[in-house]
Amino acid sequence: VLGALVPSIDVATGQVSVPTNTPAGDYTIVYEICEKLNPTNCESATVTLTVTAPTIDAVTETTVVINGLPGGTTATLLANDTVNGNPVVIGTNPGQVTLTSVNVPSRLTLNADGTVTVDPNTPAGNYNVEYKICEVNNPLNCDIVTSIVVVGVAEIIAKNDEITVDNTIKEVKFRPFNSDYGNGFDTLDGKSITFDQITVTVTDIVLPGGQSFPVPKVDSLTKEIVIPASVPAGVYTIFYTICEKLNPTNCSDATITITVKNPVVKAEDDILPTVIGTIGSSNAGNVLEANSTKFDTINGVSATTSLVNISIVSPALPVVNGALVPVLNTTTGNVEVPKNTPAGIYTIAYSICDKINPTVCDEAIVTIKVAAIEAADDGLYEMESLFDKTIASVLLNDTLDGVVLTPETYNTITLTPISVPAGFTLRNDGSIEVKKGMPADTYTIVYEICTKKSPIVCDQATVRITVVAPIITATNDDYSNQPINSSKGAVLDVLVNDRINNGSVNSVQVVVSIVDSNGVAGVSVDAQGKITIPVGTPVGTYVLTYSICDVINPNNCATATVTIVVKDPCDFDDSD
Repeated sequence: VLGALVPSIDVATGQVSVPTNTPAGDYTIVYEICEKLNPTNCESATVTLTVTAPTIDAVTETTVVINGLPGGTTATLLANDTVNGNPVVIGTNPGQVTLTSVNVPSRLTLNADGTVTVDPNTPAGNYNVEYKICEVNNPLNCDIVTSIVVVGVAEIIAKNDEITVDNTIKEVKFRPFNSDYGNGFDTLDGKSITFDQITVTVTDIVLPGGQSFPVPKVDSLTKEIVIPASVPAGVYTIFYTICEKLNPTNCSDATITITVKNPVVKAEDDILPTVIGTIGSSNAGNVLEANSTKFDTINGVSATTSLVNISIVSPALPVVNGALVPVLNTTTGNVEVPKNTPAGIYTIAYSICDKINPTVCDEAIVTIKVAAIEAADDGLYEMESLFDKTIASVLLNDTLDGVVLTPETYNTITLTPISVPAGFTLRNDGSIEVKKGMPADTYTIVYEICTKKSPIVCDQATVRITVVAPIITATNDDYSNQPINSSKGAVLDVLVNDRINNGSVNSVQVVVSIVDSNGVAGVSVDAQGKITIPVGTPVGTYVLTYSICDVINPNNCATATVTIVVKDPCDFDDSD
């Protein structure tokens, strides 16, 4: 090869030398020797020598394990390869070697430095990488070898999960496979799993003793744990396996322990509206509903007959043997009062139990008042406050055994005032006396009527009475045609043309005050509405403003003006 090293003869010593890294081959050197005494006395000859190629040895390597999930790069495969027993050096200079791929599997790359790069998501296994090294000086001096690249699996860890839920009345879902329920996430290669990396297989479900469906299950599409509505209380254990999709035999097992707690069943005492015994009721009220207190509940949700079973703990007792009594319908929860049930207060003790967990129960009492009397609320009465007034009897719309009370039947009941505001009087005949002078407002009277035959059979009602403020009208006064002598002053009556509820204004009913004196110093008004224009008021025309306000309702006012003309004393005759 042009420029390559070749053997040479040292002419001083005759020594033949072969330089290091001389290419293999047969070499011929022609030389000449001459007598020093007779320098032209010479003879030529040749030296022939053979240079052999060095021994090249590529050695099989087995790499350390490379994690196939993220991939990686091995150490060089040429670590133990030699030329003449010396470690090889990849390069282009004499004494170095070239590296060539012979057979490299897909997803693996043989790099120029002899390392092998493993692509991410490479399945686990032993991969044969075949390569060739050749001496640079002697390109045909080569060796081929197959080394093994070991690709391993990523560590997969399934963690046990513990989930506690209330007994549910609606479906609940959890995602334990990629969530932390107290023991950490399920992981692949140290990271929380994603469902594109793994498969989930439920291997077994252990149920509470004797339990049947519905039970918790795994949604194959979403990988959620689904706890169906109304799952019975107990401990459910789901055994599952997660496997790497890249290496389906790379798996880990774990359990999900689901504790479904007993539901909280709460029955609330009920007080039902009064029922007239002579009429009865097919549904006096439902014990599951809010009757004077709260709804019966299961896990805080209103109980219904689809969620609970109703049973009677103790029935209502009759007033006398054989008499009719209210009955609780355990199918619907309605309390039925038969027609002609004797008056009285009845109680029924009942129990509600969770249908899914029949031993989880609570008890309550429903109270039913059966009366032969009914007090009806009265409509709104409206009146003004200037005069005493009597309102018709509140008993006129109340009933006894379904019949409206009349003055002739008032003696069959007792009337008791429960709440009567000051200024009002509830008479024995049910009429209401309202004293005059009551401030404008809406007043409520509560009363109770009871049957004289059964004093415990009572009912209450309310009456609302609105007292309205009187209408005050103040009319302007014009005294300009009656000039005032400034040296004498004057007293003017301004109430004479004012009205309250279209009647004359009584000074006892109102308060009169000057709102604007229009600059008249010392002007005053008395309780009777007499305005005094003081002596010495300067000559001029004045418009004064006054107000009159209701004594009972101080904010009920009206205003008007008084126009006066004050003249100089010289403008008047001495006889005036």
